[in-house]
Amino acid sequence: MGSHAPGLPLRALIAVAAVGAVVLACGHVRQASAYYEESHVTADDVRVTVDTAGVARIEHALTWRVVAGQPRTIDLVGTEPSAQPEPTSTLESEEGKTIGAIVATLPGRGLRVTLTEPKALRHGQQYRLKVAYSVNLAEAGELVRDGSAYRLVWRATLPTEGYEGPKVTFSLPPALEAPSALIGEGAMRDDGVAATLKRTPTHDDVELTRPHVGRGEEVVWAVRLDAKAFDGGRSPTLAHPPPPPRHDQPAGPDALAYAVLALLSLAFTAAVRSKDRAFDAAGRASQLAARGLVPLPSWERATAAGAALFVGLSLQLVDAPLAGAAAIVLAMTCTVLRPPSAAALAATRPARGPGRWLALRPEEVFRAHAGDGARKLTLFLWALGSVGAVGCFFAAGQLLRATQPEAPLFLPLDALVLLPLFTTGTPSQLPPGGAGLSPRHGAWLGRLFRTLVRTKGLRVSPWARVPDGVTRPDEVRVLVLPRAPLDGLVGVEVGLAWSHAATSFVATPEVLVRVQEATAAAAKMTVLAAGVMPVPGRKPDERVYRLSPRLPTRTVTAALVKTLSRALVDRRVGEEGEWAKEAGAADRRAPPIARAAMPANEPQPAAT
Repeated sequence: MGSHAPGLPLRALIAVAAVGAVVLACGHVRQASAYYEESHVTADDVRVTVDTAGVARIEHALTWRVVAGQPRTIDLVGTEPSAQPEPTSTLESEEGKTIGAIVATLPGRGLRVTLTEPKALRHGQQYRLKVAYSVNLAEAGELVRDGSAYRLVWRATLPTEGYEGPKVTFSLPPALEAPSALIGEGAMRDDGVAATLKRTPTHDDVELTRPHVGRGEEVVWAVRLDAKAFDGGRSPTLAHPPPPPRHDQPAGPDALAYAVLALLSLAFTAAVRSKDRAFDAAGRASQLAARGLVPLPSWERATAAGAALFVGLSLQLVDAPLAGAAAIVLAMTCTVLRPPSAAALAATRPARGPGRWLALRPEEVFRAHAGDGARKLTLFLWALGSVGAVGCFFAAGQLLRATQPEAPLFLPLDALVLLPLFTTGTPSQLPPGGAGLSPRHGAWLGRLFRTLVRTKGLRVSPWARVPDGVTRPDEVRVLVLPRAPLDGLVGVEVGLAWSHAATSFVATPEVLVRVQEATAAAAKMTVLAAGVMPVPGRKPDERVYRLSPRLPTRTVTAALVKTLSRALVDRRVGEEGEWAKEAGAADRRAPPIARAAMPANEPQPAAT
């Protein structure tokens, strides 16, 4: 790679700016549901328990019916800005099964209940959800002095669906004068409100019910109570100014969440850069340059991948999962590495020089490679690092669980961004080296050699090509010959043929049958491989039949070699190498050219 000026390169700035602009523009688009969801709140039973200091504990008992889908959240819009929710809640089904939930505030909006197990929801069932929170009614401006009494005017949450028979029960401190419902200007509307009073020595309960409440309708509940209900006449601290106006603001991650996402993105950037450098170094050994799917230099591409990951995770935390997923896909695209092009491969692969084919000892060719232990250790560390990288996303989700309840759901899925790091930039994307066998393919040929050497009637040996001037072979095959070969059979060789696929270099087994032209072995091969055209061999009178097994496995390849060897055995030769026919008898077979040259009146030898 060429040298870069200090600081962030211009192309990297342009790439990061383009990523941010596109993804942030998509952030304004709401997510289109991948499936249909429908649910309704059919009832809301509220209990407001007020103590002598004017602080109330408000508990909603919502009846929630799930029609379709598996909703994850329920919003209670319109609660007091100073409400302090109890962090946990429960959702109980008709069958008595309990599902946990987490309650958090939506700034300027209300409360959000997030289910911990949304997949446990069942269609057509009703659930009972209890949500409780505390609020200082005096500071919220809902408990005010009204002459010799107090006026409590409480606004309920805005209903997302209309339902029948809403009910609120005010549990108030006891006093000499009984509390009563307050209907009129500045209080409740007279729309059929029914009030029921129940007095006990410890508290007074005022139960208010309405016939109906409409969707999005602001509902006000009001009662009048004696001033002596608060500490024998001592008034609580009142805040007469109205509460600040409410503004809908999108929820967002806090500083801790941004710090965790930034650490993940920086680690991802470093991993992409490290993988690019390793792949580029391996490619330079073959005089090939590494390529990425995104046509940017390595450092700039790694920076763009990390920036896209940070933007995608941030968008998912602010309830824009569709735009966040698009950014994650962009980060994955910047991580993908491609194999060298066919043109570059052809330009860097010179013609093979002269060499000799030699039969070597098995321990010289298929010996255990000195670097096998280090290779296995490297593979183990790579697997351990992969598990650790995925575990970082799981750990980040658990770390943000308290403030971002949805983080444990989507952060493990976002670990898929690591997939290109594991599946691209591998040795299979580079052409095979010319310095002997790789450990993996040497082991494959070694197992094939051990399978064939146990076969009776075959002579098997490693067959290696050693270039002139060097000592290490640049190609290894397995040479097989029957102990009684047919006349003209040079040998059956098994090797690995390399092909350049779209994403990698693939090694497939290939069987080469070498015969001399115009011999019995050549005639036999015209029958065994009728559809295969022979090609010239190493010598002028040699012909080679290239055969491929039906499946590129060691078992099928060994079966093909055994079949060919049995068919190319000279059946006139016994087990001990003696002629089976009588001594001095003439050979009844002759090559086809020799038979054609015989006179027409001379008896023709029988063909085999």
